[in-house]
Amino acid sequence: MRNFSHILAPLTFLVFITTGCATQLPPVNFSVPNVGPSNIKLDAELKSITVSPARPDEATGIINWRVENITVAWKNALEEAFNKMAIFKDDSPKKVSLSVKVLNYYPSGFAEVTAHTSARYEIIDRSNGAIIFTTDVSST
Repeated sequence: MRNFSHILAPLTFLVFITTGCATQLPPVNFSVPNVGPSNIKLDAELKSITVSPARPDEATGIINWRVENITVAWKNALEEAFNKMAIFKDDSPKKVSLSVKVLNYYPSGFAEVTAHTSARYEIIDRSNGAIIFTTDVSST
């Protein structure tokens, strides 16, 4: 029987390190619970939603590299919310798009799931490109 005690410490350390690296943070979830139909209907059909990181000249703070990983989840949550709210009229002759620019996205730490975020929401008239509505929203 061979003596493996000389590789036990490095092997234990390697297992500890790789197990720690394999642990993933929970996925970002933007889905908003308890969204129901709206009593107000906007006379426009929402044709598209885009969510993207702001250009460096548009950013208002740090945009962490992970923002590109969360834009799909952000867009899906918006689509889900608007579908549940039924706030836009699908048969309206006016067509609009929603554009979201992530201006600031900074997770507070590796083990924390809190992120400081700012985004600019714009509703754009598709017939002429005019911005009908714009607002900046910040949250933690």
